[in-house]
Amino acid sequence: MNDKEITLRKREERKKKIFEEFIQRLETAYREFYTWKALRDALKSDENIRFLITTDLQLFNTIIVSLAFSSTFELAKITETKNIIDEEGNTSISIFYLMEYNLSDYDIRETVRKLRKFRNKVLGHIDLKTFLDLDNFLRELDLKYEEIEILFEKVVLTANSIRSIFFFQVDLIGYFQSVKISCEEDIKFLRKSVDEDVRGRTQHIS
Repeated sequence: MNDKEITLRKREERKKKIFEEFIQRLETAYREFYTWKALRDALKSDENIRFLITTDLQLFNTIIVSLAFSSTFELAKITETKNIIDEEGNTSISIFYLMEYNLSDYDIRETVRKLRKFRNKVLGHIDLKTFLDLDNFLRELDLKYEEIEILFEKVVLTANSIRSIFFFQVDLIGYFQSVKISCEEDIKFLRKSVDEDVRGRTQHIS
């Protein structure tokens, strides 16, 4: 392998590494969001889950709010344009630039705008009571849960469409679908455990 081939190989490896790090960040945010969503859905439909959470409201409120804020903050960062400087000092088009370029339709750009405003407002807020009222924040910005979910899915689709540029071979649509299912299964397991615990307590009392 000559020097030119070695240089090209190193550039390919750097591009792949950049993309892999991006996917790791996206997966963390995605997993946090869908765990939060599954837990939130369980709260609406499962009386035993509501009972469990009300017995230690502070703990579960902290978990739910942390999942929501962490996932949306990371999503806001992922959709921001950033330049990458290579080892030769040249500015190259980054995954973040391509991501923003592909998130170009009005509805998606509007969601991104509201998401960044949400992040900036939370970071600059000092009222703890309001800070913990996630629904209030979202209502103020007219930011719906469904919009955040659509943005996540659009980011995954976009990443999958450009992965070959970064020499990444994994089918991201299938991979992230398995991540979503994993999150849902985790909460199903929690619901099953809580149901069994409640039944056990009821039988003991009887």
